[in-house]
Amino acid sequence: MISRTAEWALLSAGTVAAVGVGRVVSRRRRHQPERQDGWYVVHRGVTVDRRATE
Repeated sequence: MISRTAEWALLSAGTVAAVGVGRVVSRRRRHQPERQDGWYVVHRGVTVDRRATE
């Protein structure tokens, strides 16, 4: 039989895990790429040491 302390520890660990998974899921949903007419909309760019024609 599990002691009362061990039961609380398992319950706490399960709660922390559930909250962590919920945060990861909500963060991923918030950062889904935006699409418009089937194309991805880019809000950031990268500067490369080349001219645009290259």
